[in-house]
This record gives sequence, structure tokens and C-alpha cells, in this order.
Amino acid sequence: YAYNTDLVSGPCAEEEMDRARILAFITGTVDQELLSGNEYLVTENHILKRQLKGRLLLSEAERATLGESGHRLGRKALADLANTAKPDTILGWYAPGVARPQIAATASSRVAIRKSALSGLKTMGGRILSTLPR
Repeated sequence: YAYNTDLVSGPCAEEEMDRARILAFITGTVDQELLSGNEYLVTENHILKRQLKGRLLLSEAERATLGESGHRLGRKALADLANTAKPDTILGWYAPGVARPQIAATASSRVAIRKSALSGLKTMGGRILSTLPR
């Protein structure tokens, strides 16, 4: 926040400068808290990653979520942060408007298949029952 005191002087200018200093202090404090929080999470992730045995198995929804976050973050930042997979892999999981609807379509098609199979079983059961002596 640049403020030129040559243009305005008096009590208003001093109040404005005080506000600017307070705002800069608060912004700096918030930035430092966010930076400290991020450093903690990175350290914690490294520790947890070392304790994992073998590959980390992720669901489609988890991959889509990581892909979205990774896309917002960018390849360069992912190279420094990503532990789950390589940055190109994570970015490959990002497919806006595709990943989640595919999951929903798959679930709905399973329901249709189940209904069709149940209908076929009822028809076959009816035929078997009709051939049995009464």
C-alpha cells in the first residue's frame, strides 16, 4: 500500500497512514499463519508417506478431488508438494465435468442391469413353476 504524504497532510493523512500500517500488519500476520500451517501439513504428509507400505489405493472420487486441487495449484507447485503420485499423474486425474458424472452413470447403469436381471429371473421362475406338476 503506497501512500504519498506530500499530497495530503494533517490529521486525516495520519489516520490513513495508521490504517495502512494496521492493515499491513494484519495481512502479514495472516500470511505468516497460513505459511506456518502449510509447512506443518507438508511435514506431516512426508512423515505419513514414509510410514506407508506399498502403493496408496485411491477411489475415483479421491482421484478426482486431488486432480481438481492439483489443477488449481499447477504443475510446478505440485512437483514440490505432491507425495501421492507424480504431478503429471495427478493432473491427468483432472477432468472437469467428466469424472463425477461417469461415476454416477456407472452406478445408474448397474441399477438398470440389476432390474433387467431380476425381471429375467422372474420370467424364468414363472416358466419353471408352470412346468411343475401340481
